Amino acid sequence: MKNAKILWIDLEMTGLNPQKDRILEVAAIATDWDFNEIATFESAVKVDEKTLESRMVGEFWDTFSETRDALKLQNSRATKNSQEVEADLIKFVEE
Repeated sequence: MKNAKILWIDLEMTGLNPQKDRILEVAAIATDWDFNEIATFESAVKVDEKTLESRMVGEFWDTFSETRDALKLQNSRATKNSQEVEADLIKFVEE
């Protein structure tokens, strides 16, 4: 286990329903077993505007409107689709 690593992954999503909501951002940190950071990965996923408008509604998003607005702005600047981000993340994990 000398070279074993731990992979920590964080997702920002349009909501919490895995069948309907979409990933907006993926972040990952690889650490050793002493939690020393080895490498990081972060990428925004381009989601269509209609999905954002239909999914990022309700009490949670009303309460955290600044976060919603920041994620929408980030999405407007994103250039990679989910398949491209997935491929990049797999490449990161394999390194």
